[in-house]
Amino acid sequence: SSASKPPETLTFYAAINSIRHATQMQDTLQDDRARIFAPATIGPGAKAIMAIDVIEEHHSIERFRKLYRRYGYAAGEPIVRGEESLFDPLFDVSNEQCPLIIKDTVDGTDDVEQGTSDWCSSMVFFNPPENRIVAAIVGLADGMIYFAIEDLVGKCRYRDVTGPFSPDVFPLGGPSGVTSLGESLVAFYGQKPSRLAVLSTDREYNALLASMRLSKRARIRTQGGQPMMMRLADHIAHRQVDAVFEKLGQAPHDVVAGLHIAQMAGANLCDLRGSPLDLCAALRRPADPASRLKYVLAASPELARELCCRLGDTVPTQQFFWAGLRALESVFRRAFLRPKRVNKSARMSATGTVPV
Repeated sequence: SSASKPPETLTFYAAINSIRHATQMQDTLQDDRARIFAPATIGPGAKAIMAIDVIEEHHSIERFRKLYRRYGYAAGEPIVRGEESLFDPLFDVSNEQCPLIIKDTVDGTDDVEQGTSDWCSSMVFFNPPENRIVAAIVGLADGMIYFAIEDLVGKCRYRDVTGPFSPDVFPLGGPSGVTSLGESLVAFYGQKPSRLAVLSTDREYNALLASMRLSKRARIRTQGGQPMMMRLADHIAHRQVDAVFEKLGQAPHDVVAGLHIAQMAGANLCDLRGSPLDLCAALRRPADPASRLKYVLAASPELARELCCRLGDTVPTQQFFWAGLRALESVFRRAFLRPKRVNKSARMSATGTVPV
């Protein structure tokens, strides 16, 4: 058909193609592991990657382009960038009229190589003129696809991986609603030794661990990222993730899709100070180091506040009250209760005697 289709429809089709291919990809990796997982470098900074990252990103971007050309999208062909093509820190779409699609085709290459299922494929569709996220999609390794398209939030699964488009669509369970850190399961991105080494010397992180170890129910996972965000957004019968945090900063392509879906599903999202997190600002300059996101994503406002108090610069309400009261008391004492100093001449004049 030559008729234009709405961008969210094309986005969904393209994401489905990509997710389906990624699901099939894991089944064929054993045939050529040496080549697929060959180490390589890319970009001016010689970023370390594996061959699979470039191969899958290339295939994914080509699928987007074919779909948009097939349907003749009237707004113009979108700007498509993948993780491996975001080199320029000055890349800025603030004044662009075309939509931006940011794709992380294989988010968690290490997990794919290890044969585990804690990886995903994600994309986010950003409209620069309106400064808003139109759609976000995260597909997990088990074939479940989570989406937020405009105001529609849910998940879907295809009965036949290779068959026609006929997904079963389900609503999300939403966050657990857990309010206490002592009852929560918290996740963060800490698989790499370099990250754990930095966090091990961080005062706030160690304070968080100290407070959680007092509880028999509290749990913490070093497997963070978008798969954990989807578990937070889709609380079901089994115990799920109650919070995900990031203290060192993650690139927009690694987290924005998951954060947006979880927030649309009812999760609480903020920075480490407890202030709103501007995801669109990060997408306008997605390769800028200043756009890396530090955040708290939690199942309830109470849990978000408690995590911010442990990890960020915020002061708990009760502590702030007593600290303010002590400060006022100190000012009062200095102003009104300080003993007056009397010099010797004044004392001699008042008593008529010479002080010894």
